[in-house]
Amino acid sequence: MALVCAGVIASRSHFYIGMAAVLLAITGYGVLNFFTHSHALETEESLLASNIKLERLVGVDSLTGIPNRRALDKVLRREFAASRRSRQPLSLLILDVDNFKQINDMNGHPVGDDYLIHIAGALRTSLPRVTDFIARYGGDEFSAVLPATDSEGAAMTAAKLIECIAGLRIAHPAKPSGTVTVTIGFSTFDGSTHHTMASLIKAADRALYRAKRGGRNRFEYLKLDGDGA
Repeated sequence: MALVCAGVIASRSHFYIGMAAVLLAITGYGVLNFFTHSHALETEESLLASNIKLERLVGVDSLTGIPNRRALDKVLRREFAASRRSRQPLSLLILDVDNFKQINDMNGHPVGDDYLIHIAGALRTSLPRVTDFIARYGGDEFSAVLPATDSEGAAMTAAKLIECIAGLRIAHPAKPSGTVTVTIGFSTFDGSTHHTMASLIKAADRALYRAKRGGRNRFEYLKLDGDGA
């Protein structure tokens, strides 16, 4: 700004010199403004990319590399709302690694962690559709969200997952079979308005414990109204 003022004053006695100073000042200001604006855009884009990366990392389980409970809650809320709008069924599976504490106690936590990584990878690749969602529910529990899937379809998926984990032939030091197995409980939401997401989770969780009491390495279904099937 000072250079512009000086150029205007100088132009009264030395016109061309004054005008050159004014043009130089304007050009310099434009160049400076361009680089300042470009730097601001780069900074904004960098922050946006960092936030997106951070959001993804927040939703990923640090041990297994699959989605975590935070991501599961987000997906389940979304699919539950979509199911209610479309009146399409939505099934929720909760899986528990059988007698996992004994693995940690007898072989150590590093071995247990390695088992969880292998199990998570197998579960992720075994789900039949790209719309199906698997996450680590917590500890040695996992959960699968199956959109547009009724109880019969969920039962087929549960059987497939149980077979998949048994097929890994991961050694278990305290199991009669000698290998790691999983137990699954599930429930299905039919899109009706009188059920909630919390009731779906509760029903699947109760079905899991019923399956455990029934002998493990199996699955159990529980209706949202609480009646077994």
